[in-house]
Amino acid sequence: MKPFSRSVIELFDGTKRYVIPMFQRQYVWREEKQLSRLWSDLQAKTTQRLDRKTTSPHFLGAIVIANLPTYGRQVQAYDVIDGQQRLTTFQILLTAFRDVAKSHNSEFADELNKYIVNVGIMDDKTVERYKVWPTQVDRLQMKTLVDSGSLNTVTELEQTSLGRQRTGVEPFMIVAYKYFHQQIAVFVATDSADSTHDDRIETLFHTLKHDLALVSIELEGGDDPQVIFETLNGFNEPLLPTDLLRNFAFQRAYREKRGEDDKTPDELYNEYWLPFDQHFWKRDEKQGRLKRPRADIFFQHFLAMKQATDVNVARLYHDYKIWIETEAPYPRIVDELKDLAKFARVFKKLLTPDEPSELSAFAGMLNAFDVKTISPLILFLCGEVELEGDALAQALTILESFLIRRAVCCLTTKNYNRLFLQLVEILRGKEIGRASCRERV
Repeated sequence: MKPFSRSVIELFDGTKRYVIPMFQRQYVWREEKQLSRLWSDLQAKTTQRLDRKTTSPHFLGAIVIANLPTYGRQVQAYDVIDGQQRLTTFQILLTAFRDVAKSHNSEFADELNKYIVNVGIMDDKTVERYKVWPTQVDRLQMKTLVDSGSLNTVTELEQTSLGRQRTGVEPFMIVAYKYFHQQIAVFVATDSADSTHDDRIETLFHTLKHDLALVSIELEGGDDPQVIFETLNGFNEPLLPTDLLRNFAFQRAYREKRGEDDKTPDELYNEYWLPFDQHFWKRDEKQGRLKRPRADIFFQHFLAMKQATDVNVARLYHDYKIWIETEAPYPRIVDELKDLAKFARVFKKLLTPDEPSELSAFAGMLNAFDVKTISPLILFLCGEVELEGDALAQALTILESFLIRRAVCCLTTKNYNRLFLQLVEILRGKEIGRASCRERV
């Protein structure tokens, strides 16, 4: 690894682009946790410059990047291994700053644009003109911010085409842009006997150019991006188990040999994983006394069902990785992703009892009695055994009768998780036995 010190402006200087791998998570930085801290640092350094005090670089952490191969007229690209939240935030900040400068007819609007878009000859201007190219779920937001040019346009689009109800994605980038736009606009417009609006815009620019810096770590051939991704974290925003699982799956997808007719990792992501990165699966769901993202709960129950053993969500990624690497349950990544998508459809029905399905009434009963530990068994019956019709209805009736009778008798729900997992193990053993019999016949 080679470390370099880069200011915010230097990160985006010249013709280059930073590509966020599709398996990384959506942009998630918020005002109260990260954005306000960044703005406070920037404002303090700019005020020092306005007061003609000596300044020194203030470091804001690190990013880890690796060179991507480019050919012909393609713009030099870097794979962002870690630090995508920081990098994306700086690009949003520069975009908001550009638009504020533009509203004041400042020449720095054009100057800032040099660090937001690439210009000149390139292979594909519809993609390569953007300095930061996020994951699929955030690309529309980034393109809108870069291309709109004003707060009013961004606000109008947020209310029409960019809202969560239309896209299924939390518009965190739009929220960050509006936050920075407001802060910069107020800062620039502040009356002062010692500085004009233009002075404040120019000083803010020089602060970004000289006083706020990061360590840019560039990987070399022998460095392992997977290990670094699992280890590093930014601004105390922890990686969720689903984030690590996504990275683990698609790192393998990139390494896996493909035939001419096989789908690319991008196509696999769009077809099978994209829903997990949208709002429905990111919402918190109550499980016992705690709330966790629905996707994490699904993977916990999925792995518990596959192994017929209890899974601690704190060790979910570790246990899932060991299961994949030691037992090799899937011949190829596409088989794993198809299986996950199939079982996720079943679990979604358990989460949405108000939507008509063969599980609606049963799911409603589970919510009423708060019995979620039965989920691995339901996943097994509907996803692995693939019960349907009268057979499924009969099985659900038996389970519902069991749960209600115990509740009426005030019997404890303790150890339900073990009971239902034991049922999975017994039923799976019977299925294996039947398969063996069929083979002997």
